[in-house]
This record gives sequence, structure tokens and C-alpha cells, in this order.
Amino acid sequence: MTADGGKGQIAIRATLLGPDPCRTLEAELEQRDREVTLRVFIRPSGAGVCIQVIGGFAYDAVIERLPRGRHSLRVVHTYPSTGWPTRVVLTETVDVR
Repeated sequence: MTADGGKGQIAIRATLLGPDPCRTLEAELEQRDREVTLRVFIRPSGAGVCIQVIGGFAYDAVIERLPRGRHSLRVVHTYPSTGWPTRVVLTETVDVR
């Protein structure tokens, strides 16, 4: 997982594992002052029959319109209806130009 600051933005590149490959990713962004939390949810896609094998999901996220300076970034992976615990997968200070 990586997070890089840029001009007015933070770019995140990550991988999330799921209980099967029949899932979709959704995200929510929470921002308070210079604290930014990205929550990524892996939800069932609604596909009929799905094989039970761990699925890997790569994603890129760009958080835009951030003021210049240091930001505290936290990325959280959430697995609704899987029995898997929510995990904080990244906590980092990122400089935005």
C-alpha cells in the first residue's frame, strides 16, 4: 500500500483481499481539518453462484481539493457481512503541495 502527496491531492494505491472474487468496492471519505480517513468497503456484487476462494482487489484512490500542508491519512478496510474484522491498513502523514 502506498500514499503519495501531490498538488492538492493524495494518491493511494492498495490491494484488499475478500472472501471470494464476487465482490465490489465502495468508499467513504471523512475529512476533519487535516485528518483524512478513507474507508473502503468490500460488498457482495449480487452475482448468483460464486466460488469460495480468496479474491484480490487492487484499487487506486485520489483524494482531491486538499489544502497545502501535512495531512494525517488513515485507510480502513471494512468487510460487511463476511465475519472479517475491520482493519486499519495505513496510518501515515502525507505532505500535500
